Amino acid sequence: MLEEVEETADGKFWLITLGFDVQRKTHTSWMETITRGQKSEFYRAYKSFKIDKATGKVLSMKIRSVA
Repeated sequence: MLEEVEETADGKFWLITLGFDVQRKTHTSWMETITRGQKSEFYRAYKSFKIDKATGKVLSMKIRSVA
């Protein structure tokens, strides 16, 4: 999902942030899965891109901290 769009102060670049849900890996035994069921927990992850406004070229991609 598109989270943020920002133009740099000099007007040369776009700063774009995309967010998406990631399922947590749970380490449960097969017995726990049968008796209690598998819990699906998700967390939000973000990737930020710096794009040259004139050419559309992606100059960088950073993984932002997740909760």
